[in-house]
Amino acid sequence: MGRGARQDIEGAWHHVVNRGADRGRIFFSRNDGLAFEHLLAEGAEVLGVEVHAYCLMPNHFHLLLHCPQGGLSKYMQRLGSKYSRRINARLDGEGSIFRSRFGSTLLDSPIYLAQAGRYIHRNPLELSPPVDPICYRWSSLRFYAGFEVPPPWLHTSRLVNLCAGDYLDYVAA
Repeated sequence: MGRGARQDIEGAWHHVVNRGADRGRIFFSRNDGLAFEHLLAEGAEVLGVEVHAYCLMPNHFHLLLHCPQGGLSKYMQRLGSKYSRRINARLDGEGSIFRSRFGSTLLDSPIYLAQAGRYIHRNPLELSPPVDPICYRWSSLRFYAGFEVPPPWLHTSRLVNLCAGDYLDYVAA
């Protein structure tokens, strides 16, 4: 018996995660990370999904997404298949590079939304050796810190507003 379809709720917020097959790497080079960021942007434009936070780790990723018109599964299927095809073409592989279909947690309150953003942005602390989250290249936190101007597809105001402008202090605490 197959898995049932995910609920596709208009206006929903999601913390999305996926890991590499057999906990293997999914990002092998700087260009892989850049390609993934490009696919995040492309999918946001095509499908109307808003990216509010992300963190790309060597063997997994985290996303904080808002789906004003629904479409989470379409967005993630597009992202995963395009990225897998890119990696397979480069590494002469086949099939999905991900463990399984993505996992998502529905965030149904402002408190959970803020906590998910904090969790996503603190992920570099789990690296060995730990990396200061504000300095980690593959996280959206650098845009929240003002190190770079956020790209048009990254929405930073919601998390900042939830923390009354002290989002960086909230992440660091």
